[in-house]
Amino acid sequence: MSHAGRAVLVATVFAVTAAVDAGPAGADSIVFRCFPNLCRVAADGSGRTQITDDAAARGPVYAWLSATADGSRLGVSYGNRAYVLDGSGRRRAGPLRHSGGPVLVTQIRPDGGQVATIESISEIQPGPPFPGPLLQIPYLFLAGADGSGRETVARTTAAMAWLGDRLLRDESADAAPYEQQICLLASNTDFPCERLVAAEPGRDLWDPAVSPDGSLVAATRAAVDGFQGEIALYSTATARLVRVLTSGPADSQPTWAPNGRAIAFTRGKAGLWVVRATGRPGSERRILASGIQPVWVRGGVLGLTGPKRARVGAPVRIRVTGAARGARASLQRKAGRSWTTLATRGAGARPTAFTVRFRHPGRAVLRVRVRAPGAQATVSRTLTVKVVRAG
Repeated sequence: MSHAGRAVLVATVFAVTAAVDAGPAGADSIVFRCFPNLCRVAADGSGRTQITDDAAARGPVYAWLSATADGSRLGVSYGNRAYVLDGSGRRRAGPLRHSGGPVLVTQIRPDGGQVATIESISEIQPGPPFPGPLLQIPYLFLAGADGSGRETVARTTAAMAWLGDRLLRDESADAAPYEQQICLLASNTDFPCERLVAAEPGRDLWDPAVSPDGSLVAATRAAVDGFQGEIALYSTATARLVRVLTSGPADSQPTWAPNGRAIAFTRGKAGLWVVRATGRPGSERRILASGIQPVWVRGGVLGLTGPKRARVGAPVRIRVTGAARGARASLQRKAGRSWTTLATRGAGARPTAFTVRFRHPGRAVLRVRVRAPGAQATVSRTLTVKVVRAG
């Protein structure tokens, strides 16, 4: 072992304790489709991690993505069927009961209690001539998160979202050019609308996403018969345009930050972008060069924090954040080319703290490895601390 290797006599845990910190939870993360699989990234675009590996470019692929507010459950369309995954990409339910046609959209309720799907169903249209043409008609269905209690909600539905525990869907205007609007259903199990929550003359609205406080809808503001455009905000109380946030013309698929202060979205083939909820066209910035359909959730990015400098013998607090519920965290030290496990404790949505003391001066390298429940792989982060003599 070299002198440098010997100098890296890392921390010995004097009294390793695992405690729930009263501080805030780990950083937010963005789950997104990284064709053909699903990936996760920090809100600033760093720490990209692939969370599924069962898709292939020739199929099956992940074709739709949604998530609960805390990111613990994902609603996905995979191989033309609906599934529920946990935040680590492990299958929890599915394939859910279906109509037989492709499942185009799988939208899980923010609290995880139900799943709404849009499925394509073949219908023979009335003649003459007889028989009429065979068309693919999108239907909206609603079921429990395990697929139970399935009900048909609406026919010819191409866009939907959740406002709390209430369903939104698209609704055509009454007069030409029959713009696509967004309405709140009078009942989650019936077609009629109670009221509009987003509408604008001369614009089709797609990809509705409701703000955390329910007061605004972010939507793709497209030309009539278009599917991409700018990202804009609408008041759920009046359905009127509040502001246009981005410059377009190929923006779509908005998603709100959990604190309601920013929105991530897809820009054509140019990756994932973010704009402030109070922003204006031109203020958006790119966070990732590739990926589509971002879904912003609380937590999910593993963090390891501690001081960059410490004294020999003094207690040092190392904090782990962003672990999945029920995960196990192992704190390790590096000695030469190997790692030694100092302690293993339960970790979760709230931060977990380890207290360590360093015996020798030098460069101390620590690593935390976290394994989510049922996961085969581990996620790790490292931290380097400069240890100096006391006094």
